[in-house]
Amino acid sequence: MSKHPTLDLQQYPPTAGPSALDRLKLFLSFDIVGSTEHKQKNPESWQSDFNSFYVEIENRIRLLNSRINRHGREIYNIRPWKRLGDEVIFETDIISSKYLLKALDGAFEVLHTTAQFLENNERAKPYLSLKAAAWVCPVDHKSNISPEGTQDFIGKHIDEGFRVAGNFAKRRQLAVSCELAYLVASFNEHSPLEPFYFLGYRPLKGVWQGSYYPVIWFSNNLEQSLTHLPFDQQEKCELTKLLGEDRKMSCRVMKSTLERVIREKQLDSHAASMVDYLQAEPQIIYKREDFPVKVEVHNAIICYDEANQKFLLHKRPSHRGVGAHKWAAPGGQININESLEASCRRKAYEELNISDITPKMDVVVPYFIPSNEIGVGINGFRVLCLISPAECKRFVEKDDPDEKFKWFSLKDLSTVNKEETVPNLYEEILTLLQHFNVSSQ
Repeated sequence: MSKHPTLDLQQYPPTAGPSALDRLKLFLSFDIVGSTEHKQKNPESWQSDFNSFYVEIENRIRLLNSRINRHGREIYNIRPWKRLGDEVIFETDIISSKYLLKALDGAFEVLHTTAQFLENNERAKPYLSLKAAAWVCPVDHKSNISPEGTQDFIGKHIDEGFRVAGNFAKRRQLAVSCELAYLVASFNEHSPLEPFYFLGYRPLKGVWQGSYYPVIWFSNNLEQSLTHLPFDQQEKCELTKLLGEDRKMSCRVMKSTLERVIREKQLDSHAASMVDYLQAEPQIIYKREDFPVKVEVHNAIICYDEANQKFLLHKRPSHRGVGAHKWAAPGGQININESLEASCRRKAYEELNISDITPKMDVVVPYFIPSNEIGVGINGFRVLCLISPAECKRFVEKDDPDEKFKWFSLKDLSTVNKEETVPNLYEEILTLLQHFNVSSQ
C-alpha cells in the first residue's frame, strides 16, 4: 500500500476538553467478498483486478471527503490506514457527533458503488462483491498507538472492530460495533430516522469474554442492500435471512436496547467518556490554512498509434468528481517514490491492459483540471507514449456509459466542442506531437 501523509498527533494536538480521551477515531473496513474464488479462477488477472479495486475505493473516499467539506472551513478527512490482503481500512478523527452519521451515510454509499464496480467485472460474476464494517476506538498514546511510531493502532477496541468485521459483515452490508451504534443513537435519539437493523445477539470470540454481542447493520436504503444480492443469498446467509423480518430500529429504541447491554457489561464509564468527548464538540477543528495539504500529482498518457496517426482518449465517468463526462487522456495518480515514466507504464497496464509502450520523456506538458469543489483539482503531466502496432490492433474501442474509449486524430479532436474536453487538451497534445516531430492529421 502506498503511504499516505497523515496528521501527526503530536504536531496537531486536539483541543482540550473535559474528557479523559485524547482522540476518538472512526475506522471503516471494506473487504472483498469472493476473493479466493476469483484468485483461483483468474490466476493471471486477479492482481490487476484488485489493484483497480484499491484505486477505485480510495478515489471514492476522496470524493466523499470533498462532498462533506464543500461547506464550512472544518476539515473532515477520512484517510487510508492499511491494506490487509483483500481488505482496505480507513480511519478518521471524529470531530463532532454530527460527523458520525455523515461518515456512515457516506460509507454506505461507497460500499454499494464500489460493490457495483466489482460486480460489473465479467470475469468475477457472480461471486465477487464487497462487505463493510465500522467501529470507534478511543486513542491514547499509552495503549492504542504502537511505540514504533508507525501510526499503527493496538488495543482491545481495535480488536473488537476486527472481530465485528470478520464475523458480522456480509455481502453489501455495513456492520457496526456496539459502541458506534450507541453513539449514533444517543446523538440522534429524537430523529425520525431508522438507520439500524438489529439482528439479535451472537457469540463473538475474543470480545466480552466470548459472551453474546449485538449484531447491528447500518443501512439508509435497505432496498439497495437487497436488490443486488444473488437470488440465493438470503437462504445461504443466516443474518441476511433475518432482514425479511421487521428488524428496522429507530435511534431511540436502539439507544434503549444498548443501554442495557452496556450496563450489564459494565461499560458505563467507557460509554460516558465517549459521549462527554463528543458533547464538548467541536473537539478537533483543522483550519484550511493550517492543514498539511497532501499534494497529488497525476499522469495523463497520450497513447499514440503512429501508423494510423491517432491517439487514445477516454470520457471520464459520471462518478468522477473532477472532469466528469469530459474527454481526457487515460492516466492516474503517481505513487510516492514512483518515477513519471514508471507511473505511465503502470497506468497503461492498469487502465488499458497495454504493456508495450514507449514513454517519450524528453518533454512533458504540465496540466491542471479545475473543479467547483473547494480544494479539489488535478495537477499532472501529459506524456506522449508510443504504442506498439500489435497493441494498437488488439485494443478495442469501448462505448459503455462509464467506460468510453475512442481513437482520435488531431483533426477529429479539433472539431470537438471544448466544453466536452478537459481544459487545453487539444493544444497540449499538439505541443507534444510537434516537439517529437511525429506526424499528425
